Amino acid sequence: MKKLFFAALFVISFSCITRAQCLDALVTTKGDTIFGMVISITDTSYTIDSYNYVASFKNDNIVEYIHCLRQLTQAEIVRMKNVDYLTESDLLKYTPGYYLRKASKSFYLGLSLDLVGGAVMGISLSKYKDPSESTKKWVLFSVGTTVATSGVFFLLRSFYFIDKTGKLLDMERSAIYLEPTLNGGFGVSWKF
Repeated sequence: MKKLFFAALFVISFSCITRAQCLDALVTTKGDTIFGMVISITDTSYTIDSYNYVASFKNDNIVEYIHCLRQLTQAEIVRMKNVDYLTESDLLKYTPGYYLRKASKSFYLGLSLDLVGGAVMGISLSKYKDPSESTKKWVLFSVGTTVATSGVFFLLRSFYFIDKTGKLLDMERSAIYLEPTLNGGFGVSWKF
C-alpha cells in the first residue's frame, strides 16, 4: 500500500511539474498566434508572458486559447522564468540604483582580485626558476590562482546584479504593451 501511495504521489508531482513547463498559445481575431505562458485568465481578458513582454488581451480579440501546446525547451524555460524570480522585496525595497551600485562594487573588486592574482602567478613563474625553490613557486602560484578565481566570481556576480537592475527598470519604468485599437486591430502602447 505504501508503494502505491508513493507511486501516485510521484505521478501527481510529475504532472504538476510538467504542466508548469508548457507553452500556451492565443489565436487572435486577426489570425495571429501569440506564444508564451498564460499567466491569468479573467472574465474580460487573457494575460500572457511572451518571452520579453507581458501583454493583456480582451476576450473579444481572442478566438482560441490553446493550453499546453507543447513542452518548453530548456532555452525557453530560462527566458521565461526571469521575471518570476523577482520577489516583493526586490520591487519595493531595493531599487535599480541599489543593484547598480552593488554591481559596480562587485565589478571593481573582481577586477582588482583578477589583476592581483595574475600578478602573483606571473611573479611565481618568473622569480622561482631554481628546482630547489619549486615548492615556493607552486604555493605562490596556487595562491594567485585562488585569488584570480575569486575575482572571476565577483565579476560574474556583478553581471547578475546588472541583469537584475535591467529587469527592475523594465518593470517599473519603460514597457511596451499591445492594446486593442478601436477598429479591432492591435496597437503598441509605450510607457516611459
